[in-house]
Amino acid sequence: MKRTPLVLLAVLAVVLPAPPASAAPPVTPPAGAAPARSTVTLITGDQVVTAGRGAALRVAGVRPGPGRDRIGHLTATRDGRVFVYPGDAVEPVRSGRLDERLFDVTGLVAMGYHDAHRTDLPLIVRGPAAGARVARDLPALDMTAVRQPTATTAAFWRSVRESDTRVWLDGRARISLDRSVPRVGAPAAWRRGHTGKGARVAVLDTGYDRDHPDLAGTVVADKDFTGNPAGTADGNGHGTHVASIVAGAGGRYRGVAPEADLVVGKVCVDEGWCPDSAILDGMAWAVDQRVSAVNLSLGAGPTDGTDPLSTAVNELTARTGVLFVVAAGNDGAGSTVSTPAAADAALAVGSVSTQDVPSPFSSRGPRMGDHAVKPDLAAPGADIVAARAAGTLAEVSVSEHHARLSGTSMATPHVTGAAAILAASHPDWRADRLKAALMGSAKPLGGVFTTGAGRLDVDAADRATLVADRGSLSFAGSGRQTLTYRNDGPRPVTLTPAVTVTDRDGRPAPGLVTVEPRTLTVPAGGSAPLTVSVRGEPGLFSGRLTAAGVVTALGVSIASEPGTLTITATAADDEQLSAFAIAQHERTGEQFLIWTDAGQPTPVPLPAGRYRVVGEVNGGVPLGDTGEYLITNSTMFAEVVDVTAAGTTLVLDGRTAGEVTRTVDDPRSRQVGGTTGIDLALPPTGDGHPQGIGLFTFNLHDVLLLPSERIEGLRLDDVASWQDPVLSTTVVGTGRELSLRDPDPVEFTGDLTAPLVDVGPADEPVPVSGAIALYTPPGDTSPEQAQARAAALREAGAALVITGEADYFGMTPQVPGTLSAYYLETLELREILADGPATLRVRGTLNSERAYVTHHQIEGALPHGVTWSDHRARMATVDLAMYTPAAPGSSVPLWTSFLTDRGYLDAVATELRPPARTTLHVTPGVEVAFDTVADWGEKSTGWQSSDPREFDPGERLTMNWMKAPYGPALATATPRAVRSGDKLTVDLPMFTNSGGAGRYGRYDPTTDTGTTTLTRDGRRVGHNDVPGLAAFDLPPGRGRYELTIDASHRLPYWPLATRVTDRWTFTSATTATPVPLPLLDIEYDLPLDLTNAAPSARDLTGSVRVGHQAGGSPVVAVTTEVSYDDGATWRRARVTPAGAGWTVRVPAGAPTARFASLRTTATDTAGNTLTETLVRAYAVSAVYREPHTG
Repeated sequence: MKRTPLVLLAVLAVVLPAPPASAAPPVTPPAGAAPARSTVTLITGDQVVTAGRGAALRVAGVRPGPGRDRIGHLTATRDGRVFVYPGDAVEPVRSGRLDERLFDVTGLVAMGYHDAHRTDLPLIVRGPAAGARVARDLPALDMTAVRQPTATTAAFWRSVRESDTRVWLDGRARISLDRSVPRVGAPAAWRRGHTGKGARVAVLDTGYDRDHPDLAGTVVADKDFTGNPAGTADGNGHGTHVASIVAGAGGRYRGVAPEADLVVGKVCVDEGWCPDSAILDGMAWAVDQRVSAVNLSLGAGPTDGTDPLSTAVNELTARTGVLFVVAAGNDGAGSTVSTPAAADAALAVGSVSTQDVPSPFSSRGPRMGDHAVKPDLAAPGADIVAARAAGTLAEVSVSEHHARLSGTSMATPHVTGAAAILAASHPDWRADRLKAALMGSAKPLGGVFTTGAGRLDVDAADRATLVADRGSLSFAGSGRQTLTYRNDGPRPVTLTPAVTVTDRDGRPAPGLVTVEPRTLTVPAGGSAPLTVSVRGEPGLFSGRLTAAGVVTALGVSIASEPGTLTITATAADDEQLSAFAIAQHERTGEQFLIWTDAGQPTPVPLPAGRYRVVGEVNGGVPLGDTGEYLITNSTMFAEVVDVTAAGTTLVLDGRTAGEVTRTVDDPRSRQVGGTTGIDLALPPTGDGHPQGIGLFTFNLHDVLLLPSERIEGLRLDDVASWQDPVLSTTVVGTGRELSLRDPDPVEFTGDLTAPLVDVGPADEPVPVSGAIALYTPPGDTSPEQAQARAAALREAGAALVITGEADYFGMTPQVPGTLSAYYLETLELREILADGPATLRVRGTLNSERAYVTHHQIEGALPHGVTWSDHRARMATVDLAMYTPAAPGSSVPLWTSFLTDRGYLDAVATELRPPARTTLHVTPGVEVAFDTVADWGEKSTGWQSSDPREFDPGERLTMNWMKAPYGPALATATPRAVRSGDKLTVDLPMFTNSGGAGRYGRYDPTTDTGTTTLTRDGRRVGHNDVPGLAAFDLPPGRGRYELTIDASHRLPYWPLATRVTDRWTFTSATTATPVPLPLLDIEYDLPLDLTNAAPSARDLTGSVRVGHQAGGSPVVAVTTEVSYDDGATWRRARVTPAGAGWTVRVPAGAPTARFASLRTTATDTAGNTLTETLVRAYAVSAVYREPHTG
């Protein structure tokens, strides 16, 4: 059987469940802000570039991993999440070997699992994981937590794809009493002497405050699983709050089981994140501590209950009998019960108010996938007052020792405390008995998919003698189940079961659920079975069965009659490899991945209904004798089909498709990147989230289209980037062009003509003097070995070394002093030599003179192929300058994104090696945004972004990037500091380059440190350790404020802008609506050369402009000072008014000066002021190249 880069060896369809929800960042950027950019490296090695955060996130580009530039990607947008599935990941996701969260780019960004934050991908594996670093062994669960470096994920992916290893993301769960404890009936149990004494329960959370009076003598064992230097100390407050609800001994705020013993595990860091691997380790430890129950007031987002956390709950419960009581989650919508609450064995807890009203934030069921009953139970979780750890929760404190919080996190420990009371009275009860007793005694209220069996009633549970063996029954279709009642009382009990069931719209469904017998007698000390049957029409139903006060929650999901879809596909050319697609049910929105291998027309089961289907058919050729196949053509299609029980066939013949081509009127330019994509959007969901499916493929190989009928919401987009080649390689005598690559930083400039010699793996000496050596290291060669062998070739006289790849999926080592050839180019070079001696001409330069970015769009229907021709005279022209103090030759991409009503399209990169200039031509008539970032290993300069703007045909403008000085960016249409009522929100980029208006830098926690501090009338009212990001509560009324942001930014290759300090003073009062603060903003325009340097021997004359947020007052005074010793001493610069700004003449420094720092103070007519200090604002050099103003 063939293996291809898109190999999936079976026909399959897999329903795509809703993705996990993650907490938003602590500070939300202001509305209208340029979207934050992130790059996420997938487990396959592909890098996804995203724009925005949370539900606003969109995919803005994908950089293929090594050898993966012909692999298509499916996309799915649902429930505020965006998924990107590389084709060769579909089968492992379907089979359960791969965690779908590995492709949830929204979730990965929200967890901080993007390239700006970390250089590895945290995984949990069951089975071998070659090359990954072991981070934590989990022998009790037969799992291992590993860290896979993102630089080598492509090689790791190949080993995983060809093995049976199961791989999950080591994700991050999120930590999601004066009236509540009496409400659940705990005091009545206390009066009977049932206080939990003798029981032991565990709390796995952020730790605890060991000195808190409410927990004195309560904790009998603790352990840290996060590597916290302070052990189990609680620097967050959540864990202490939760622990005291379970078993706090504090007077008015007494816990549910005040005499129970606690075991505390710290599995969450103080910032509130909880690594899955830490939770798993903590769970395995907790069940060995002789506990009856484990409280988990945390969640990692909705799942179907088969993820690692849920699996662990089920396995540990079955093995030990310990009950896991887990928060349902705080996502509010349907089918959002999170893991590990989604586990079958977990007791999932929702939230109600102390007045028994379901909390709007509480996650609803049914469970994803099989629609089983979840949550199981509800308890008070709104406005719960409990213990406050020292130094935490100041904003919600009610006293020195107590704070008020809301969430299912607070509801869960009420139930854990109740479990402790029952376990103390019945030490032989295992998890299933405890769970059934707590659910069966609940007070019914709300819908089953909102509150499960009902609201917790500790008093009823403590008194109950009749209990069912299960607290809920879930039916996936018609059928029957047995419910067994046990009577521990002294007399027989006769039951007359009653059933109430409604559909999802609340309409009664009489006759759907029946019971037999209708009257049942349960003997004293005995048990009796009840048969519960379901038979009815398709739909989702829920209800409750009650018998003598025992409540059983019911969930019924009856699917529509199944249909089948058969895809019969033929490739456009060469040998057919595969056809794959994603289908979306138009009515329900369900999404399915579909795959057929080698054109095998096997029927795929799908629920009957009308579907939108988008996908592609791939053809290809064998890659030598490797067993691999190369995709040479991709035929894209979009169809609407009616899937019926009788079967539906979709015939796709790529031989009838039309080709997609594009050109620019510049014979020197070559297309270097781009994608062609189909997007099928459905109307937004009721909560406003976009939904849809899509496909995109890199378009450097043959891409074709099958024509379609008009489909509402269909759009075809084609994006491409073009550049003059910076590396040109031709075969002398034939003119044949070859595609070689130059490592970063660039290694070859100039013009070389020399014979080509194949030295293979360079194990043996080969004459190479004056020649171009083709060196192909074996796949197991380390980078150090490759570098040593390449160095030996150069020492032997090789004029140039080309490092080739031994196989298609290999990763060519970055060997200094060599060019690189991918596998196909390596084969091509060998084919040339097989025909006889060959001479190559290699020409290299640092930068292209011209570059092009093109975009074309078709809506409604796919054409029978299309040709687009772009003419330079009709395009917009951007004269680009890329400034830098970095080593020449380091590549910096300028990303161009096209913005439409559906968000950002695939971004394409123009590679520049600063200091650089080039001319970029851009398609007019559509909004365009630019972004750039310079990466050096684990560090980067941080993203620099522009506001979107639309170009006119023939328009020309200049854009400067990475130009000094760097400082805050405020004078824009988007407010960056806003007061709304008595809440201040700040999102102020502190390191924005001076390239012009509408630019934004981005806070990068890997390089940026500092503080944000706010005072009112001299008294501090807000402070944090994040420069430029804050959300502060303000005292009501009017006051004089001072906002100080102190930011430091240190990089090994970026010596400028090491520290930026801005101090604003302004007057502000309580507002009725959001109002921008009257903050001033200083912008410089200095005649620096492309290395961001000014001449050391003479004064520097430039301009300074002082702007402000909307509503600011005119500026009346500006002063500027300069320092050449990093701010130790200052000299006054001459500032004179000039039009809308000021001219500044900066006096020259000493000949030995290397950097200039600037300090400017501005005042407006309202008395608002700004003093801005930029340490190392620009460089000073005796070599002053190419002065440039702009």
